Amino acid sequence: MSGSVGLIFTEDYKQVLLVKRRDVPVWDLPCGGMDRNESPEDCVIREVFEETGLNVIVKRPVAIYNNTWKGGLIHSFECEVVGGSMKLTNESKGIDYHSVSELPKLRTLFVEQHVKDALAHEKEIIKADLQKFPLSFYMLKAFRHPVVALRYFLAYNGIHINT
Repeated sequence: MSGSVGLIFTEDYKQVLLVKRRDVPVWDLPCGGMDRNESPEDCVIREVFEETGLNVIVKRPVAIYNNTWKGGLIHSFECEVVGGSMKLTNESKGIDYHSVSELPKLRTLFVEQHVKDALAHEKEIIKADLQKFPLSFYMLKAFRHPVVALRYFLAYNGIHINT
């Protein structure tokens, strides 16, 4: 499945907006899957609004990642807030800016890669596979946070437990 990711930074690029998901209680960038016949840009605008209440415009495309473990492409965009108000939604249980140098420990796997690539300010759109992790990485995460791992596994398979 293809999708889009929104990166919203403070003006000095020292903080990035993250959303604490309801289905899996981890911090993530505003993101989601594309609807049928939806462009990646329209998808990111919709997903940011659905998860944060903020209206954004796309400032620039950052990257297109080949999502080898789930299929499809992930489009990453730097966005600018142009309206709305930050509020919790049925998809978010927390919204806050976090230091790009001290991202929260409980976060989705690819937040760091998206942020790093956006901060590189490349002139061309980055095209890459999403970073691959060894099985031991996932096992260690599951051991340290078994409830989060179970909820992530369920959400990955379409079973969402919102809190």
